[in-house]
Amino acid sequence: MVDEDPRARARRLAAEAKARVEAQAAAKATKRSLLDRAPKPVSAQDALRKALEEEKEAEQAKAKAAVAAKSAKARAPRPPAPKPAPPPTLKDPTALLGQRLPDAQVVSVVAVTRRDAFQAVWTAHRVRAATSDDLPLLISADVLTDASKRLPAGALQAARVRKGDAELAVFVDVQAGVLLGALAPADLYLAGVS
Repeated sequence: MVDEDPRARARRLAAEAKARVEAQAAAKATKRSLLDRAPKPVSAQDALRKALEEEKEAEQAKAKAAVAAKSAKARAPRPPAPKPAPPPTLKDPTALLGQRLPDAQVVSVVAVTRRDAFQAVWTAHRVRAATSDDLPLLISADVLTDASKRLPAGALQAARVRKGDAELAVFVDVQAGVLLGALAPADLYLAGVS
């Protein structure tokens, strides 16, 4: 074993002692008592005040975020507006009736133009059908009332059709190309159509 110079040894021991003292001081500083670590008591008023402040700050942050999002949205380029849909093509009701009712003769075709009068007449037909348990008329009245509300002007048309000895009122959705109902006698069910 090599003997160390007494001065060097003294310096080394002093440095070790100093390091131990500093380590103990650091350890004491990190070890706080339970009392030091416990939250300090707060009065109810202080707690309420703090909660209100936090809520206000949260609302302000939310408002700032909304303004930022709105301004970012305003700055974003907008896509071009979609082109308006072309008006629906209306099918020829006479040709449609000729296809669907080949053995019938189309006497006349009239577009339903006065929707309010048409709806009033068909509401009365629906009430009469309900009281007399006439299910086919009830269903036709519902279908025609609905069609008069949702179809564009000129798309609901009524035709007087002769089939054998009977004259029928036939209603056509010329936009979709479908028959909505056929009822006899034509004079009764074409009332309110003009």
